[in-house]
Amino acid sequence: MPTTSAGARAGSGAAARCTWRAPPACGGSRFLDRSRARQVPPIGDLTRREEEVLQLVCLGLRNSDVAQRLHVAESTVEFHMSRVLAKLGVRNRVEAVDRALALGLA
Repeated sequence: MPTTSAGARAGSGAAARCTWRAPPACGGSRFLDRSRARQVPPIGDLTRREEEVLQLVCLGLRNSDVAQRLHVAESTVEFHMSRVLAKLGVRNRVEAVDRALALGLA
């Protein structure tokens, strides 16, 4: 399992660039370099429903409006948006819309 230096544990730049992930026994490396996480993934990584939710968000709809339009619970839309943000490597809805436009999804 990867270890960190005392400097990284104390809050140096190396620690700031890493996010904890599942241990290798669970199939993941312990740390994920955020710079790699922000790379643009292939469009095919989004499910059909995630693309639908993202397209509606690109139209300016709030989660509650998206939920009504898709006949699902608002918490379901929140879940889909959290997956979209993670898969696109963005931090918020504005960045997700920007990325969707760049990828031709909206």
